[in-house]
Amino acid sequence: MEKMTVTNLFNMSFGKTFFVGVIEGSSTFIKKGKWKLLVNNNLVDEIEIEGEQIPIRKNAQTEERVLASTKIFDKSLVRIGIDKIVLEKIQNLD
Repeated sequence: MEKMTVTNLFNMSFGKTFFVGVIEGSSTFIKKGKWKLLVNNNLVDEIEIEGEQIPIRKNAQTEERVLASTKIFDKSLVRIGIDKIVLEKIQNLD
């Protein structure tokens, strides 16, 4: 299954959270699915990802990719750059 190591996250004004990070286990476009959010190996939440926001580019300067959740995530639950934040796919929804 796919797994993302999250390096940053952004709450958008239109009610979604963008998770930025490196994805292991998939080189294809990520589609809608249920994911679990782990912080320092502890389950914090189960979230629905509506899909990847930026298509994969073969000549990209970075391996980071962007996944969008269907709701705002409480950023106070994590410390970016300090905590190990991981999204792990539970199941596809399409």
